[in-house]
Amino acid sequence: MPVQIEKKETIIVKDDAGREISKGDPLVIRVQKQDIVCRFAGINHGYFVTETLLDGIENKYRYGSIEKIERISGIRSYPDPDADLKTEAQEE
Repeated sequence: MPVQIEKKETIIVKDDAGREISKGDPLVIRVQKQDIVCRFAGINHGYFVTETLLDGIENKYRYGSIEKIERISGIRSYPDPDADLKTEAQEE
């Protein structure tokens, strides 16, 4: 059997405060002076990938376009994007 070589790469993403960010963490990122609330989805081909909280739409940002990033603490769960959304009027 010939020699087998496997390359593994570990990418650690941190917010402005130095806290590690994991897939699924809620974030506030600032892009072009707009604050965006989203969920971290990972790194893909050099892009910072997020999802919207309500419907899971994927968005990609270049690293250089993100002016600020902060992990939101205190949120324990998010709406399930596959679940039926109900407005307050529908619940009454």
